[in-house]
Amino acid sequence: MKSILTIIVLTLLSSFLAFSQDRNQIEVSPKKFIFQNHNTILKSDKSTLDGITIKDVRTNSNKILLDNGFLLIESLYKTWDASTWVNYEKYSYTYDVNNNQTEYLYQTWDGSTWVNYEKYSYTYDANNNQTEWLYQKWISSAWVNTLKYSYTYDVNNNQTEELWQSWAYSVWENWNKYLSTYDVNNNQTEYLCQSWDGSAWVNYYKYSYIYDVNYNLTEWLTQEWIDSAWVNSYKESYTYDVNNNHTEYLYQSWDGSIWVNYHKYSYIYDVNNNLTEFLGQYWVSSAWVNNDKYSYTYDLNNNQKEWLYQKWISSTWLNSLKYSYTYVPVTSIDENSNVIHFFHLSNNYPNPFNPSTMISFEIPKQSNVLMKVYDVLGNEVETLVNEEKTEGNYEISWNAANRSSGIYFYRLQSGSFVQTRKMILLK
Repeated sequence: MKSILTIIVLTLLSSFLAFSQDRNQIEVSPKKFIFQNHNTILKSDKSTLDGITIKDVRTNSNKILLDNGFLLIESLYKTWDASTWVNYEKYSYTYDVNNNQTEYLYQTWDGSTWVNYEKYSYTYDANNNQTEWLYQKWISSAWVNTLKYSYTYDVNNNQTEELWQSWAYSVWENWNKYLSTYDVNNNQTEYLCQSWDGSAWVNYYKYSYIYDVNYNLTEWLTQEWIDSAWVNSYKESYTYDVNNNHTEYLYQSWDGSIWVNYHKYSYIYDVNNNLTEFLGQYWVSSAWVNNDKYSYTYDLNNNQKEWLYQKWISSTWLNSLKYSYTYVPVTSIDENSNVIHFFHLSNNYPNPFNPSTMISFEIPKQSNVLMKVYDVLGNEVETLVNEEKTEGNYEISWNAANRSSGIYFYRLQSGSFVQTRKMILLK
C-alpha cells in the first residue's frame, strides 16, 4: 500500500513541477466555485513549504462558497430522455452556524426515489478547526464506516496531529499518523509520519525545517526511518537578500556519507526588488552547468518591458521565447480629472513579482470593497480589503513572502462590479 501511495505522491509532485516550469505561459481562469474540503488539505511537500508554515498549508475547512458569498446547499443533475428531464444524481451540503460544512451527501436516482450512495461528515472545535472527517458508504440500507481522519491542535490553532484510520468490520484500525511541532513563532519545525504495524506506531519519514530571523525557510531536510535510525534522504536550502528576496535554491541528495549537489536556482533583483534574472543549473561532473535562464527588464515606473527565455546549448545561451510590453499613462477626457466615473481594477506591478506587488483600483462612489487573492485551484489565499471606502483611487501591497511560486488571481468586488486579474509569483 505504501509503495502505491508513494507512486501517487511522486506522480502528483512531478505534475506540479512540470506546471511550475511553464507557469509564465499558462493562462488559467479562476473557478466559479471556491471548493474547500478535505481533498484540498495540502501536505507538507516542497511545492508548498517554500517559506510558509504548517498553519498556512493545513487548513481544514469545508465550504462550497460562490463568488458572491452564498453557500451552495444542493447540486441536482438531470438527463434528457428525448421528451423530459429525468433525475440523475444529487449532492447536498449542510453547514453549522459558522458556515463550516458539516455534511456532504451524494445520492443517485433509481427511477422513483433518491437512493443514498456516500456521505462525508465533518466536526469542528470552538475555534472552527476541523477535528474529524468521516467517510461512509450506503450498504444494505445503512451507513457503513469506511475512513476517518482525526485532527488535534495546540493553543495557537496549529495542527499537531493527523490520524488516519480505516473501518475493520467493527472497530477503527490505525493506518498513518502525522505529527507536527512548532517554534515560538508558530513556524513548523518538524513533520513526522508514522505507520501502524498492527501493534505499535513505527517511524516512516520526517521533515525538519530551519528558519532565519525573518521567518524565511532556510533549510528543509527529509529523512527516512531505516533499521531503527533516521537516514538522510535529500535537503533543500534557501538563501535571501536583506530585502527577503529569495536569491538561491539548492537541492541536494544524500549518497550515504555526504550531501551531493543536484540542481540550483539563482535569482537576481534590481534596486526596486524587481526580479531581473532567474538561472537554472544542474550539477554535472563536479561543476554547475547552465540549463535555462529567464531575464526581465522594467521601465522607470516598474512596469515589466520584456520577458526573455533562453536555453543553454553548446556552451552558449540560445534565445527561445520573448514577450514585450508597452504601456501608456491613464489620461482623462473629462475636464475634471479628479472625477472617477467607473470601477476599475488595474494590473499589478511588478508582474511577475517577488515577494511584493502593488495593486491599484478605482471606485466611483462610496461602497463596500472586497478584494481577495486565490490560487489556481480557486482556493482563497488572503483577504486584502474588506471595508467601506469612499470614492477615489486606492493602492495596496500584497507581500507573498510566505507563499509558494505560481499563478494567483486577485478579485475586486464592489456592489455588482466584479473583476479578476492574474499575477505571477516567481521566487
